[in-house]
Amino acid sequence: MELCNFHSVLFFTHEEIQINPGVEWVNINQINDIQAYNRFILKDLAAHISTDFALLIQWDGYILDTQYWRSDFMDYDYIGARWHWQLQWLIRLMVVHFF
Repeated sequence: MELCNFHSVLFFTHEEIQINPGVEWVNINQINDIQAYNRFILKDLAAHISTDFALLIQWDGYILDTQYWRSDFMDYDYIGARWHWQLQWLIRLMVVHFF
């Protein structure tokens, strides 16, 4: 975080844990499955965001090198890895529903 200029940093968890200074702990209900996770991300998370933009960092995606940041990123709703497996699923779904 020392190389990033964030308005605030929020850490969402149901557990009371020690966190770094400058990080705000947000107590949430325990998330036990993917449906609860999706519900939190899509319906509950926005209530905690007070800025125009938010960066969601998860266990498999985080900032490694700030020199690669581009202000163009702010023009997108999602920046992340391609979901090749999702593409095949979507094509099959489209075939099933449209043909």
